[in-house]
Amino acid sequence: MSTSWDIDVTVVGEHADDLVRVLTLLDVADTQKFWSTIRRRWSLRQFRHAMAQFTESGAVDLFRRVLSSEPRGRKKGHWKSWKNVEAALREFEGELGHFPSSQELRATGRTSLLSAISCYHGGYIKARRRLGADVPRLASGHWKEWENVKEVLLALQQELGRFPRATDVQKREQGSVWVAIQMYHGGVNAVRRRLGVKEERKVNGHWDVWTNVEVELSQLCRELGRFPTAKDLNDHGRGALLTPIQRTHGGFGAVRKRMGVKVDKQPNGYWRSFERVRIILEEFIFRLGRYPTYKELGQAKQYTLLTSLNKYHGGFRAVRDRLGYREDGTPKFVMTSTVSD
Repeated sequence: MSTSWDIDVTVVGEHADDLVRVLTLLDVADTQKFWSTIRRRWSLRQFRHAMAQFTESGAVDLFRRVLSSEPRGRKKGHWKSWKNVEAALREFEGELGHFPSSQELRATGRTSLLSAISCYHGGYIKARRRLGADVPRLASGHWKEWENVKEVLLALQQELGRFPRATDVQKREQGSVWVAIQMYHGGVNAVRRRLGVKEERKVNGHWDVWTNVEVELSQLCRELGRFPTAKDLNDHGRGALLTPIQRTHGGFGAVRKRMGVKVDKQPNGYWRSFERVRIILEEFIFRLGRYPTYKELGQAKQYTLLTSLNKYHGGFRAVRDRLGYREDGTPKFVMTSTVSD
């Protein structure tokens, strides 16, 4: 992402008085150099944020750290080394007096460090744990608030250069955000529209052509290392494939067979595992947006599943209750998040 932006009369005028105070407090003699550095290391949004938070002992420190932070030009692969990441975080921790949050790294222009932690070191939460820092807990209902979800998604979109997928979020140990998107904010496509992210348009009948389906599924197979489930298609922004797979191409079993994906014979006692039953039912839940009816499972030819519900798990209604769904298929309760950065 380019961080350069134009300094115009409007921007300066909005914060004229506070800018004078910042320049005075920092004892800035060369204002041209000041603007050059700020524009190079901050986006306009970050600048506006800093000015909005300005106080003599607060936001001025953000300016001071950006102006004195190490310039770009590190060797390629610098942040792949955990020692370099740890040293940078410890140094910043010493400046702040507490372990920095990802928002503080982003606000002070340390986006390359933050991106490297996500790409090479398992995400920011894992890095905090590795350095012995506490992981903040969120208040109940945190992810119900659209602004909290929006902040995470926009940060990831900046980092990745595209709208994030489920695996991108999970790698950064923020899978609860993806759950919240499904539970509270209308699903992935609704969130994309709300953020103004354009969906790739397919011509009518695109997915009725077998070659198009095969290419898309093959790509996802390579990403996952296995044949995708219905939940995978939803999580990876390919939910549009679900209907044509069922209606045009004979269902998941027929598609697997046509692509030459071997379906292993289930061992004895396979359906005694409630976890296996739950996974299959959750695929239907993701596809339908609610718990499936007995009739819908039958229409999908899930005869073995239905038999196992009665034989091993107390029956259809008992399983539905155990998974927390009402008779109309809606959840009895909603999931909340407890950990994030």
